[in-house]
Amino acid sequence: MSGSCGWGCAEDRQYVGVGVFVCWLWAFVVLRVLLLVVCLLVCCLGLLSWFVAGSLRVHNPV
Repeated sequence: MSGSCGWGCAEDRQYVGVGVFVCWLWAFVVLRVLLLVVCLLVCCLGLLSWFVAGSLRVHNPV
C-alpha cells in the first residue's frame, strides 16, 4: 500500500509546490504591474493638471 502511494504522494506534493510557486509568481507580477499602472496614472494626471493649470494661467492672467 505504502509502495503504491510513494509516487502518487510525491507527485502530489510536487504539483502542490509548483502550484503555490506559480500562484506567488502571478501575485508578484500582478502586484508589480498594478503598481506600475498606478504610478503611470498618477504621473499622467499630475502632468495633465500641470498643463491645464499652465494653459489656464496663460489664457486668464490673474
